[in-house]
Amino acid sequence: MNGERRYNTSDAWKVIAFGQWYNLNYPEREFGQELPYNTFKDSLNLFTGDGAVVPMNPSDKLAGNLKFYFQPTASIQAFYNFFLGQY
Repeated sequence: MNGERRYNTSDAWKVIAFGQWYNLNYPEREFGQELPYNTFKDSLNLFTGDGAVVPMNPSDKLAGNLKFYFQPTASIQAFYNFFLGQY
């Protein structure tokens, strides 16, 4: 699953501040109504992302577990576990 990089992590305070400013200046906004970021985005420079398509989960992991069991006789048993992880 991919998404568009609209913001950088440093933009969070600007987006929160805009939301608080808008709620104070436009109290008639209904509960749950989306804030009009696109109307103000150029004047407030809210979207500093590069618009690149990026994976939504940047921390994909690959892991595996193998277990070998060997019993050559009734009194001899051998076990071997192998774990693999790529992060």
